Amino acid sequence: MSPSYSLRIDFARNVSNPERVFNSMGLLVEGFDKLHSSILLGFGTKIEFSSALSETRKGSIIADIKHKVIDKVRGVNFKSICDAIYRGLEEEIAITKKIDSESDVRLFAEKIYSQITADKVDLDEFTCESNINLYEIAEALHKINNALNLLSEEDKAQFGKKKKFVDISDEFSCPRPASQMFENVEMTFPCREVVIIRRPSYVFGLNWDLESNSRKFRKFSAKMSDEVWFESWKNHDKDAQLWPGDGLLADIKTTKKVNKHRHTTSIECEIIKVVRVIPQEKVKQTELDLSDE
Repeated sequence: MSPSYSLRIDFARNVSNPERVFNSMGLLVEGFDKLHSSILLGFGTKIEFSSALSETRKGSIIADIKHKVIDKVRGVNFKSICDAIYRGLEEEIAITKKIDSESDVRLFAEKIYSQITADKVDLDEFTCESNINLYEIAEALHKINNALNLLSEEDKAQFGKKKKFVDISDEFSCPRPASQMFENVEMTFPCREVVIIRRPSYVFGLNWDLESNSRKFRKFSAKMSDEVWFESWKNHDKDAQLWPGDGLLADIKTTKKVNKHRHTTSIECEIIKVVRVIPQEKVKQTELDLSDE
């Protein structure tokens, strides 16, 4: 099996502190593995991620890293997602400069994630597209920063696969740990789920009170942001009529903020798109159908 990615340190000969190269390589592997796992583990709660050294190669110091990703429930294949993550990292790590704020980390993560959509990866097997943990990504970038700081000015760290490598940007840095940069924000990209309507709002943009059998806290509120469907519902269109006990099949985005002690400080939900109204008698079956996808 080919490696998931490779790291190379083209080190300067006859420079003191030879241990710097090995210590740096260890931190680089930790950092890049953490970047991969932070994205991959967001695709489900039953995913197992492991990493192993596939081999070392001659020529400077080259480490080939192999990943194993298993979904214990759905058994889906992550190869296309892993390939897209690799391509995103290959592009961004060569041009990224200083990362020193929450917004910097979010932008980096979004660029990596955009490669998954750019590659037109089929995500139909996943209920949610991904729940990216920005805090963990920031920690990973800080490890890479620390790894690069161990090297001499003549050393060069590179990321790649097989015989193709790109230089890690000379201007790359992430000097502060995540705890100093921001509250942890876990972004959930739209997740399709069935929710029961407890109380709607007749003003667009305000929260609807909902109930979900798939969430830890069943009762919650979400901002209505699907203006097209909202206007249809408000105008009593046939396909948008709601009766007591009815539900919605909808794409809902959840943003959870967690402080540096990993305590949740707030959870905000938003209805991005209403797919269709689910009559009360079909709610349970629709939930079962969705869980089997």
